[in-house]
Amino acid sequence: MQIAKIIVPVTGGPRDAVALKTAIQAARPFNAHIDAIFAWPDPRDSIPQVGVPLSGEAVESIIAGQAQAASTAARAARDTLGGVAASGGVEIVDKPAKARAVTLRFLQETGRLAPVLLKAARLADLVVFGPIEWALSVDVDEAFLEVLTKSGRPVLLSAEVPPRCLARHVAIGWDNSTAAAHAVTAAMPFLRGAETIDVLCIDGDIDCAPIAECMKLGGLSFRQRVIARDARKPGEVLLDEAAHCGADLLVMGGYGHSHLRETFFGGVTSHLVSHATMPVLMMH
Repeated sequence: MQIAKIIVPVTGGPRDAVALKTAIQAARPFNAHIDAIFAWPDPRDSIPQVGVPLSGEAVESIIAGQAQAASTAARAARDTLGGVAASGGVEIVDKPAKARAVTLRFLQETGRLAPVLLKAARLADLVVFGPIEWALSVDVDEAFLEVLTKSGRPVLLSAEVPPRCLARHVAIGWDNSTAAAHAVTAAMPFLRGAETIDVLCIDGDIDCAPIAECMKLGGLSFRQRVIARDARKPGEVLLDEAAHCGADLLVMGGYGHSHLRETFFGGVTSHLVSHATMPVLMMH
């Protein structure tokens, strides 16, 4: 099982560099190809829906302003990609091909970010997002939720600081859910190359036998830790314990319950997305 293709949304914002550097670290063990995707807004989506019809001049002005903003953002994204590629010794290519090193391509697609990424994710092995800060960018928030819950592909969420290495020491947040099981199987390419694996089970009532059997059948050595519940949120416990273990990647299920339920009841995923101190690989 290998990682051959990774996609990364870029927006021209300050978090592009972190996302690209995280993607490169994820790609290195597999010499994978990375597509950095910029979603160019469809002009039809820039026209506000108002009760009074807009004049032709007003429509043209709105479209021109949107195009100018998109052009500036795309240029910034390209510049960031070029800088990250140069500093990381990564070749920028026009067409992806199996290579002996990581390759990177800039793609510009027309449409809203969420549907553009959902389409691109269909044949990708991993989708990497920069750090998420809710309400900072509505388009990125929507794209993250859509890809995580609807694409069927694993999502790697970057921390605020790019990792020096990735998946040398992996922590697995295990709650015996289907989402957690999906995350573990999606993370197998990284787990097989890890030097250390810690399986973290919060609450002694969780059945850890399935994950232990999975690790043993896969020929993977691991340490199992059962963590008692305390006053902290489960998401906070996972991050704290993963950091305490020395992990550089946390693997866990994403939105094992519905997103609505997670939102109202303080879900683990929502906390981790907002407070990630290390890269987190999730799958729904």
